[in-house]
Amino acid sequence: MKDLGRILLFILSTILRLISLPIFILTHLFWGVYSFEIDPLQILEITTIPAMLGDFGWFYLALSAIILVFLTLRFKFLAYGVFLTAWFGQNYFFFRRWDNIIYEAGIPSFMNS
Repeated sequence: MKDLGRILLFILSTILRLISLPIFILTHLFWGVYSFEIDPLQILEITTIPAMLGDFGWFYLALSAIILVFLTLRFKFLAYGVFLTAWFGQNYFFFRRWDNIIYEAGIPSFMNS
């Protein structure tokens, strides 16, 4: 029974260390759909997702690997700092991109109100 607990703890800790990659990918897909750059029906076909990410996929993979290394080395504060900074930076980047699309369309937004 003690071995089962260790195995479950190992599986859970591995999943928690790898969760940053799906969060980055889902945020990218959300903003792509929200800014009308990605067709929502294309997301249902999983084989098209790497093409939708483009070069950002490699960037997200590298960030997740850095976070995984920091968590493995027990630098939790540094890992959480990298994750939060990258995630908020990603949201800010896509928000500014969305705002530029709205500005060019002539719809009132933060830039032209």
